[in-house]
Amino acid sequence: MEHPVPNFVSTTKFCPRVPDRGWRSWHYEALDCRHSRVLLVTADAVMPGVIIVWDPMTGWQREMYKPDKYTMYRRHHGAAVLCTASGCNHLACHEGPFLVVFVGMVKSHGGCFARPWVFSSETGEWSASRFSLDLDVKAVVLPVPPVLVGDALHYLIEHDAARDLGILKYDMGSTCLSLIFVPVSVRRLLCGDAILMAMADGSLGLARRTANLTIKLWSMQMVSDNVVSWTPLRVVDLKILLPIQRPMKNLILNGSVEGRDIIFVNTDLGIYEIDIKSLRLKKHLKGEKELMCLIPYMGFYNPQSITVDSYTKIIIVHT
Repeated sequence: MEHPVPNFVSTTKFCPRVPDRGWRSWHYEALDCRHSRVLLVTADAVMPGVIIVWDPMTGWQREMYKPDKYTMYRRHHGAAVLCTASGCNHLACHEGPFLVVFVGMVKSHGGCFARPWVFSSETGEWSASRFSLDLDVKAVVLPVPPVLVGDALHYLIEHDAARDLGILKYDMGSTCLSLIFVPVSVRRLLCGDAILMAMADGSLGLARRTANLTIKLWSMQMVSDNVVSWTPLRVVDLKILLPIQRPMKNLILNGSVEGRDIIFVNTDLGIYEIDIKSLRLKKHLKGEKELMCLIPYMGFYNPQSITVDSYTKIIIVHT
């Protein structure tokens, strides 16, 4: 079901536009945000498995049901939304075609495998890849959005019974899945201790929080097919950088901005945006927040009759 773009969009201080029909009475979770769109999924027993692509600037949205014969369970799936318009610079992708890439854990007969599905807005249908990837039966997808690097999406997962962190890579060209192992010092961390980053130089980055209030950063390079190398980049001392009142309280790495070398850190005094290269800070929310994940939204709106771009950036919260 698709709801059209309205004729008028506010050019004053930005506030996400609620669709004309409202949000019904469902509970939603944010899965991803990219190319001016937000990806939501219903998370209640009333109407499970409804996936919604929403444009907060215009109020446009499109609903789709989950892939056929897939049963939705919490922490058993991840998804991404991407623009597919030819020649698009992805600054104002409000009305163009898009894809939803859904990766689900399928568990049966004591085993588990990951399988990708792709929804096309042009065909209105899901297509399933003929490839899957065997994983441990205890494997789960962590509740953080994937990052897009090149033509591949990267999902942070726990891939075995020991809850070791790993990266599930989906190559959109080959439609294949593969498992990438993270540095040894990162494998036994919990959600919020480590995040993936799409670095400004085009590489996949990994940031982890340490017990002594530092952030260690690595960059990944492909050595050969299915062989990767992690290179340490830098260490950021948060004790010097951030005003922290309770050093013993755990900090949470909430998210990152693709292609910007920016991460979000949740502290006892609020949530900060940190540029890991320049070390510039920006405070987004004051006070202690029980938030596990922040998903940044960025978009422009430029109607054909207006020559000036309007720009906004908000934070979509996924707890």
